[in-house]
Amino acid sequence: MHSTKFLDGLRIVTMAQNVPGPLAAMRMNQAGAHVIKIEPPTGDPLLALSPAWHAEMHAGISIERLDLKTDTGRERMTVLLSDADVFMTSQRPSSLTRLGLDPDTLRSRFPRLRILRTPKRRSRRHLCAVLSSSSPPALDEGGSAFRLSHPEPYWSCAC
Repeated sequence: MHSTKFLDGLRIVTMAQNVPGPLAAMRMNQAGAHVIKIEPPTGDPLLALSPAWHAEMHAGISIERLDLKTDTGRERMTVLLSDADVFMTSQRPSSLTRLGLDPDTLRSRFPRLRILRTPKRRSRRHLCAVLSSSSPPALDEGGSAFRLSHPEPYWSCAC
């Protein structure tokens, strides 16, 4: 008997770092999506704080480290986004604009791409508090990771 998962066939490229984005990416991957995580050359800050938790949240997720300030990094990102259905990010709008990854630019280059913004990045102190708690935060079935049929191309998640 063939089992079809909710997000089978969906291709997601994510730059979301720290906790909320990787948790959403993990749930999307578990629901059948093919997820590619883009990390800066230094890696996700979560990796330094908790390598085990980073590994658990990224199991089955491809990770590429790209320097998006270089031509090579931008070219690779263009290739990845050209095949993607969803682009997930936690970066500030000004950072996305500098990188050419702001919503208006992405909509003009990749009309079918949907953009998912996860909550703003948290401070290192907040991450340490979350990581030291007895149970990490989780997304439920009604969470933002499963609201991909939203009609607007640019929206914020509510996790």
